[in-house]
Amino acid sequence: MQKDFLRSREGLFSLLICRGITFGCHILNILKKTKFSSPHEFKQATKNLEDSQIFSNNVYGRTFGRDKANADGYWKESASWPRFVSDNPGFFRIYRWILGQPHRHRFYQIGELCAFLMTGDLAYAGVCPMPSADDVGRCVYDLKKGAFNGMVALKCVDPAADLDDTVTAFAQLCDSVRNIARNSYSLPPGFDFDPLMVEHTLCKMQKCATKKW
Repeated sequence: MQKDFLRSREGLFSLLICRGITFGCHILNILKKTKFSSPHEFKQATKNLEDSQIFSNNVYGRTFGRDKANADGYWKESASWPRFVSDNPGFFRIYRWILGQPHRHRFYQIGELCAFLMTGDLAYAGVCPMPSADDVGRCVYDLKKGAFNGMVALKCVDPAADLDDTVTAFAQLCDSVRNIARNSYSLPPGFDFDPLMVEHTLCKMQKCATKKW
C-alpha cells in the first residue's frame, strides 16, 4: 500500500483488515485485493468465502475473536486517524495511538504485538520515519514477548532487566548485527539491518533454540 493511501481513513482501515482479520489466510490469493474503502465493500468482497478463508485464530498464537464482523468497529475507530497523522507523529506516538488506552485497546483484537507490527508496516511504507534502536527497544520492553525472550536467550539481558537496560542492550545488539553483516557479507546497495529486522529475528530465537537441527 502506498504512503498517501495509508495516511487516509481507508488506508488505516485496510491495514486493520489485514493485521486484525485476514493475515495469514488464503483470502489474498483468492481476491487479489488489499484495499477496502468501507466495511460494506469488505463484506461484499468476502460474502461467498468460508470463514476459514478469511480469518484464523491461530495466526499470532492461539487467540479468540478474530472475525470479519470486526470490520465495523475498525471503520468507526479509524475516523480520527487522518487528523492524527497529519501532525507527522513519530514511530512511538503512532504505536501508542493504535494501541489506545491502557486496558482499553482502541481496536478490537489489536493488542501490543499487532499495534507494533502495524506501526512497522507504516514505517516501511514511509508514513512515519523508521524507528531508532531506542524506539524499538522501548517496544521490546513493553511487549515482553518473543524479542525480549530472544534477548534473554542470547544473554543480552537478564529476565528481570528494566527499561533502560533493555533499551541499551537492544541498541548494542543492533550495532553488532550491522557490523557483522557489513564486514562478513556482500550486501546489496542500500540494504541494512534496521532495528525492526533485528526485533523480528529475535522473535524467532525461541523456535531456533528448541528446534532439533
